[in-house]
Amino acid sequence: MSSGKRRIGLIAGNGRFPILWAKSARERGVEVVCFAIKRNTIPSVSRFVDKIYWFKVNQFSDLLEAISKEKLKQMVMAGQINPFVLFDPRILLDVEIKELLFRLKDRRADTVFTAIIHRIEKEGVEFIPSTSFMDNYIPRIGTLTDFGPEEDEWQDVYFGRDIAKRMGDLDIGQTVVVKDRTVLAVEAFEGTNRCIMRAGFLCPGAVVVKMSKPHQDLRFDVPVVGMRTVQAMALARVNILAVESGRTIILDRDRFIRVCNRLGIKVVAVQGGNSEIG
Repeated sequence: MSSGKRRIGLIAGNGRFPILWAKSARERGVEVVCFAIKRNTIPSVSRFVDKIYWFKVNQFSDLLEAISKEKLKQMVMAGQINPFVLFDPRILLDVEIKELLFRLKDRRADTVFTAIIHRIEKEGVEFIPSTSFMDNYIPRIGTLTDFGPEEDEWQDVYFGRDIAKRMGDLDIGQTVVVKDRTVLAVEAFEGTNRCIMRAGFLCPGAVVVKMSKPHQDLRFDVPVVGMRTVQAMALARVNILAVESGRTIILDRDRFIRVCNRLGIKVVAVQGGNSEIG
């Protein structure tokens, strides 16, 4: 343990988000202790943290023990933990997680991860928003690519934004795909990219809108887009991506925008409320 340094524990999910978070935190002088999940977390995350522990999905009790051992005061959860692990019977081999799941009123992602955070906080730690240290990846309101939507396309953006907020309020998903004020697809358990692909089979030239939920818990559920999103949009022949300003993380932002410009995909960041931008 280093003296005088701020130490933060990182529960690393999948994708590049945990890596970028760890790099940003360390650039600010933070010592990062990573808790990674086998077959979920990218192995190369180990190069960007100060210390790492690896766990299987059925080792929640061991995770609690390691967190207690490190005497951490703050933690963050970055990157999606594959929701399909909730249907993996192996997780019930752990007594702690089995009892936690048994007490839940439902198995929605928000319900499960809120309960997990509350249990970990009993070890004396505080969870901070996963947007911490990620300012450079969070867009402000405006058009992010070289060209923005036409007037009729803006109408789809605003329509999709309102639908996405309503879906988020029901904790169904964060993403909708629309065209001519018609909903083509709504994100559910399968995730954003598969939602985009479903819509692409129905109708090319659609608009993808990804918004935070009205009561988004930024400790574990911040909206994220990245290169996988670009790949899905290109395959689905999507024209526009609209994300929420100030509450969305764009992974590898410069490359993301550069590739979208090359593919002719327009990207905008809009307010989550009813205010429109010109």
